Order: sequence, then structure tokens, then C-alpha cells
Amino acid sequence: MFVRGATALACSLPLAAQTLIWPGEAIATLDATHLRAYVPAASAEALRSLVARADQIYGHMQRDAGFVPRDKLRLLLADWSDDHNGYSFVVPFPLVQVELAPAHGPSTIFAGGLDAERTLVHEFAHQLANDRNQGFRGSLERVFGRVLPNDLLSMIVWYLSTPAHQTQPRFWQEGLAVWAETAYADPASVWGGRGRDALTHMVWRLDAAAGALPEAADWRLTWHEWPFGGRAYTYGAAYTRFLAGALGDRASVWKFVQTQAAMWPFVFDRGSRAAVGERHQDLLARARAALLAEQQAALATLQRAPLTPLTRRTPLDMTVGAPAWQADGTLVFAGHPAHGRARLHTLAPDGTLTATSTEALALAPLRALPDGDGLVHDEFNWRGIRRVTIDGGTVGWRLLQPDAGPSHHGDRLVVAIQLGEGGGQALVVHTLRDGALDAATVLPTVGVPWTPALRPGDQQQLAWVETDTNGSRLLLGSLDGRTPRRELWAVRGRLLHPVWSHDGASLYCCADHSGVANAYRLDLGAETVTVRPVTHTLGGVVACVPSPDGRTLALVDHDARGPFLATMANDPATYAREVPTLALPWPAPVASDDVTANPAALPPTPLPPPSAAAAAALTITPYDGLGELRPRYWAPSTFAVPEGGYGVFGLLSDPLFTHVVQAGAGVGLVEQEPVAFLAYDHLALPIEFGVRGGRSERTFAETVALGAARFDYTETTAHGEVRAGRGLFALQRTLLAHVGFGLEDHDEVDASARQYVGGSYRKAPFRDTEQYVEATLGYDDATVYPTSYAREDGFTVRAVFRHSGFGGELTRNRALGDVGYTWSLLTRQGHQLVVRGQAGWSDGDDTLQGNFSIGGGLSQGLPRGYFDEAVATGRHLLAGSFAWRFPVWRPFAAAGTTPFRGRQLVVELFGDTANVADDRLGGGDRSAWFTSVGGELHANAEFMDGMLSPGLGVACQLDGERNVTVYFALGFSF
Repeated sequence: MFVRGATALACSLPLAAQTLIWPGEAIATLDATHLRAYVPAASAEALRSLVARADQIYGHMQRDAGFVPRDKLRLLLADWSDDHNGYSFVVPFPLVQVELAPAHGPSTIFAGGLDAERTLVHEFAHQLANDRNQGFRGSLERVFGRVLPNDLLSMIVWYLSTPAHQTQPRFWQEGLAVWAETAYADPASVWGGRGRDALTHMVWRLDAAAGALPEAADWRLTWHEWPFGGRAYTYGAAYTRFLAGALGDRASVWKFVQTQAAMWPFVFDRGSRAAVGERHQDLLARARAALLAEQQAALATLQRAPLTPLTRRTPLDMTVGAPAWQADGTLVFAGHPAHGRARLHTLAPDGTLTATSTEALALAPLRALPDGDGLVHDEFNWRGIRRVTIDGGTVGWRLLQPDAGPSHHGDRLVVAIQLGEGGGQALVVHTLRDGALDAATVLPTVGVPWTPALRPGDQQQLAWVETDTNGSRLLLGSLDGRTPRRELWAVRGRLLHPVWSHDGASLYCCADHSGVANAYRLDLGAETVTVRPVTHTLGGVVACVPSPDGRTLALVDHDARGPFLATMANDPATYAREVPTLALPWPAPVASDDVTANPAALPPTPLPPPSAAAAAALTITPYDGLGELRPRYWAPSTFAVPEGGYGVFGLLSDPLFTHVVQAGAGVGLVEQEPVAFLAYDHLALPIEFGVRGGRSERTFAETVALGAARFDYTETTAHGEVRAGRGLFALQRTLLAHVGFGLEDHDEVDASARQYVGGSYRKAPFRDTEQYVEATLGYDDATVYPTSYAREDGFTVRAVFRHSGFGGELTRNRALGDVGYTWSLLTRQGHQLVVRGQAGWSDGDDTLQGNFSIGGGLSQGLPRGYFDEAVATGRHLLAGSFAWRFPVWRPFAAAGTTPFRGRQLVVELFGDTANVADDRLGGGDRSAWFTSVGGELHANAEFMDGMLSPGLGVACQLDGERNVTVYFALGFSF
């Protein structure tokens, strides 16, 4: 199962900001009554009607919510990733983004073709709840804007001025949005929102079957077991569903929002008092009790008929995709373990489970090639675009759910769902020839097509599923159009993953029209189709795949620990005799307390679609980022400039962050010298560029010395730089590459330091003008999993080369590389092995600023324990580190219903060493190497979507003065 819909809490922007569009993409603007939409220019005409519909929905929801924002909402309809999703932001300004790719059937967000509309309702609910500020906070917002804090001072301003509702618990945030998508759905439609969805009710039912429903403190996005964050949605929806049933209609839920928006940030439990006179704590207890009673009744209904015995054959907490059989009886499937990357896995007949090296990020269903052990499936590339893979080779793009026929003189037929620009999709057929697909032939469909399956023995016939507002149809048709399409089965619900038997006489698929997803077999006669249930389960079967010999079925079912792979004999005598029907009521079937006043009559829902004239009235214009550049916020900070300083900083941007201006001014932290900076980045072009400049104060603590005398050296630096390059943000990999040209003018602040030592320094400071060119290259494919307390399972590499010259007063080359790798070991226990290495080199003019040091202001962080003073400096750096991290306590406990979570206490044992020398890398004598060993204890915590790991460290110097240093760390060093 997948989840979507995100609210965003304030977080600090990096100096190199990131645009919200793909660099170089042309964007068009459509201005409507309640919102301003930004869409891919190539799809603007096709998206007119969706924008008109979005404007209509948003206006309707504003009236229901009794709140009209001060400005139009910015809506970004994106087509960059082939994975449906939506995001909502209110800081630093209100914006909603929706990815137009469709959701797939085995997902709770599947809406049969109405995915974008339902996601818009979901995200608009976030906006109308979180985009509220009033009273004292509203007044401060008018002064400061909506602040993205970067230190404690700005955090205080953020706390005092931020819209309070955005800090409510995630289960309330997501429950409210799921409530909206359900309450505003057409109750007569099959796709009536997640609150009416069979897979949502399945989660409640399975938890009840396991003995208990989770406490509200565990309804969070970073839950460390399946469904990996779905609890914030499924149980948040259970709560709002209870409120809607017990307390009234839509008006009562919006009343909760109104009262909670008037509270201080993070105050949740008392927020319901003003609305209904009860605390959330008491209402939550009643909601859980009512849900447990309802699900126990559902379990009793299902258990009146014999259940199909299915045994889990995959690990707990692993999500799995539909499998494919190999000729030797091995099953291949995409699996995502709770503590590792998603990869293809094999399950041998003897039960041996093996993870392959092939990534399977999409968790897509697999199909076996009919003439060998090859596979056909779709997968994400690094950017999240789907590609079709046949027998290990990529053959096409923006295709999903493919199937392929046997090779005939080197050619294969390939059928798939083709994603179109602007969110459309079509059923297409290709010929695979010489490793590439020929031009697509689009097959006619009625409704939205899904999951084509070529019929064995007759490659001109295929089955596929179509969905519309009435449900799903399983159809049989021909590629050559010689025979008319034939409807095999229609249900009011999902039809999932049809798979043919090897002889082409039967189809196996799954359906949830009974309220529970189960497997079914369709036997095709010349005139009739016989549908037989295969399974009757408490969970939900979403895939059923017969083996090549037809004797065994592989199924994907669910229990309270998530989806799992199972096998059963394909014996009709063991098929389910009865599949009971469950009602999936909305709102919750509870007695009403009648505690609300009589609400005003609400307009009927769903709304009628907007007229063609309304859509045509939306004018399409090119996006003008400079024309929409606006001040966003300013705030006091101890980082008025990136190098540090007391003062203020601020941000200007357009809504898509194609133009970003950052500025700050104040005084330095040591000598209180005036400091300031101004930066402009243009991020909409394929090659991004930026200009920045300013004045900063830098201190080289305990770095300058003569003999035994040590003292600080502080300088001011006036600098300017032009930078160009590309930062490629992606699903799991990040590549950074840019080149900058600039100049810096260095001036000492206090000449008395020079007089104190008679003008002699260990390394003389540079006090003049430098002109330079600097190139940066970085790569990062480390990831953060639900149990992680640091990035893991990947490389983090960064290299910087700087050449100073070009007529300046400094001539030097300087290079620094830093590489690390983290392995996840003993994954269920959360252990990590971390190695890190550094190498630095400097030639030319030998100055203080160009050197490396052990300790002091020029240290690169290794070895730990050498902080205050430089015990050695040199023109070459070689350093390394080895660390082992492991948790010693893992409560994963929440502070009630607040956004604060105490996750685990983690110990890190480390050994660091480093060498600085003037002659060469690793040069000097043995005394040039400095080593420390020690440990850190981190209290890994969670705050909204942020991870914090403050801790204490102890480092013992094995060289130098052999001191023992105790230090505080905000997070992990790696």
C-alpha cells in the first residue's frame, strides 16, 4: 500500500535553492477565480478543464470551511514523475503540487481515473486548515511573513507567527484530508474516497484480528513497521470518520479546524474543547472503542464462512509486488524489506528467499516471458520515470504494466499502458525489434485502461481492465480488430492483475466488490464465462498467479504485518465456497451525540463538472517568474550571513522558485564587524546560474602561533561570485555539479595580533585580493528508511577544486575530497558500519587560509576530539574514520498526540585518524598523525517530518596532548 498527501513544516532553505520545476521546462499560467495554476506548457490546453474543476472545488470547499484566504492559492500541476502524489505547503507561502501520473489499483489512493480530482480535494483540505492565521500571530505574519527558520532566534519568530494548525499531529492532518476526499466524493460512485475503500477497512480489520488497534501515539508517518506511515492516513481517517458520525456533517469537522487554528502551535488536545466541549484525548478513546467493535463484527461476519488457509512465505513488514513463475518453480517478485532497498527477490521451491542486486523501486507486478525465464515489468529510473524492462534490458519509457508475447523471428509483441502528457493514459501495442519498440498502436478503450495480458496460444487476443465511475470491467479483445470486444466480468470495485492460465482457457484476477479483495478464476466458454471465487480471506488478496503447470497458485495477501507472498494448490476442491459481503460505511456507524448546533444547509455534492465555456475562459499565458517575484519573509538570526553573524536575513522568490533572492545583514560573531550578503539564483534553465556577494567575518581560532604563543586571527572577507551548473534532484540519487568564478578581498580585523608576535606566524595569513575559479562535484545515493537514524546504504561523495590566480594577489591550487559509505548490517537491530575518508592538497602560495589543520578553524572535522586549537597545520590532508552505530533502546514512543517522537538511543563507537603535512599526502614523521577513539550517544527524535539526533560525545586523543574531550553534537557527523 502507498500513501500520499503531505503537509510541510518550515525548514531552512540551503544557500543553493532548489526550483520546483524541472530545469528547462516551459511552464504556462492559468488564472482562475480562486487559484493560479502552473502547468507544463505543452499540456496547457489539455489541462484547462482540470484547472477549471480545481477552481470550482476549491471555491466550494472555501464556502464550507467558512474561510477565504487573503490571496489566490498557487497550484502546480506537474508531470515529472510517473508516481501519483500531492503536496501542500503553507510556509513560506501557500502552494499545492499534484503529480498527474495515475495511482495503481493495489493502492488506497486509486480512484479509477479520478485520481487527480481526489488528490486536489485532499490537498485543498490541508490548505484550508493550515493557511489560517489570525490575532497576534496574524499581526506578526504581516510584519515578518512566514518564516523558514535557520537558528534559534528565527525559530522563536516562526513559533510566534506561524499558522498554528500546520503543527497539529500528522494523523489529524491526514485524517482531515482523507475525510475531505471521502465527504466530498460522490456517494453513488464506486470510488467514494479512502474512507470507503476496501483496503483502508482492511487495515483496521487486520489490526483488530491481531488483538488490538494501535494507540493514537503510533499513528504517524514514520512508523517503523508496515504500512510504513499509512497509519497517519488510515487511523486519522478512522478518527474523522467517527467525528462525522458522532458529531454531525462536514460543518462540524471544519469547526474543529477553526478552533484549533486559534490555539498556540502544537496545542492539540484542548483544541476540541471549544468546538464540542470534549478533549481530543477522550474523543480518541471513544473512536478507538467504536472502531474495534465495528471491526470485530466484520470479522465475525467473515468467519461465518470457511477461510482459505494461506501461509506467509516472505518476511514480516516487507511490501511485495505481484510475482512471476520461472520454469523451475522459482517465484520472482519485487520486495521492499522494512530495513533495506527495494529489490527483485527469488523464492525457491524449498523456501529459500534471496535478494538479487536488481533494484525494484516501483514494486511493479512481474510477468514471465512465455518462451524462457525472462521477465517483463516496469521500473523507475533515477528520476521516477517508468521504463519497460524485458529480459533485463530497457526498451521503452513512460510505459507501465507491460506484457510480452513469445519471440517470432526475433520480434515480440508488447502491450502496455502508455502514460501521456498531462496525465492521460492509453492501451498500446508495440513490436519489439532489435532491442527497441516500434511506433505505438493505440487500442480503442472505453474508460481508463489497465493491466493488459496477452492470451497464450493466440497472441492477437488480450484481456485488460477498464475503470469508470461505475467500477471495473474485465474485457477480451483482439489486436487486429477482427473480433468485437467482449465483457467478461464487471464489478463495482477494483479488478486487479488478470493473469492467464498456461493453456489460455482461464483467467485469474482479484476483485474487492465484496468489501474484501479476493482471488477469482474465470473459465471462458464460447458464449459464457463462469466466475468462481478462489479465496476467502480476512485480509485482501491483490494478485493470483498460476504456475506454468497449473498446479500451484502464487498469491499476494495481507495480514497485520503487511502484504506477503503465499502459495496454494490450484485445486478447485479447495476453492472458497462462499465470499461474504462486508459493508464499508461512511461515516462511522455510531450513535450521534447531537452536540452541534443545526448546521446551515450545504450545497449538494458532488459538484457538476464545470462547463466547457468556463474552461475555455481560462487564459493561458507563459509563466513569468520575475513578474511574480515577491518578498516571502525576514527574521532575526545568528546566521545573518552563511558564515554567521547577529542580524536579519530574508528571502524573495517566485512561486516556483525559478528566481530566488536571499539577503542578510548584521555584525560578526567575534569582532562585531559589519557583515552582509546578497544572492540571486536563476534555476529555471537547463544550466542554472547564480550571483552572490557580500562581506563576512571569519575567525581562525587558535590557528596562528609563534612558538608556544597562541592567539586568534580574525579577518573580514568581501567576496563576489558567479556560479553556473546543475543540481539534479531525484528519487534516490543526487548529483551536484557547478563551476563558480569569483573574487575575495581579505583584511585582518586587529593588527595587534601581528604586533604581538613580531610579524611572524606559523602560516602567514593572506591579506589581499584573490581571484579564483572553483568547481564542485558531488554525488549521494544514501537513503533514509523508516528505522534509520542516519543516512545509509550508499555513497556520499563531494570534491571541490579551486584555482586562484587570474591576476589576483594569490596563486594557488587547492583540492579537497570527502567520501563516505554506510552499510546497513543486522538490519532488524538497526546497526550500521560507516567508513569515511578525506584527502586535501594545496600548492602555490603558502598561507594560513589555504592550509589544512588538525583542530582549529581549518579542520575538516577529523579526528574528533581536536576542537579548540590547531595542533598541526599543513598543505596536505589525509584522514579516515571507522564507526559502528547501534541502538541501545528503541521505544519509538510519542509524547501523546503531539508531533514529537522519541525514537531511539543510539551509540556510535568510532576511531578517527588524520595527517597534515607540507611535503606530501601522508607525509611528515609519525608525529604528524593524530588519532582519537571514542563514542557518541544520540537521542534520535522526530519532529513533524524532521529527524533530530542531539547527543553527547567523548573523544580520547591518542596523540598530541592526549586530552579527553567531552562535546555536544546536534546530529551525526556523517
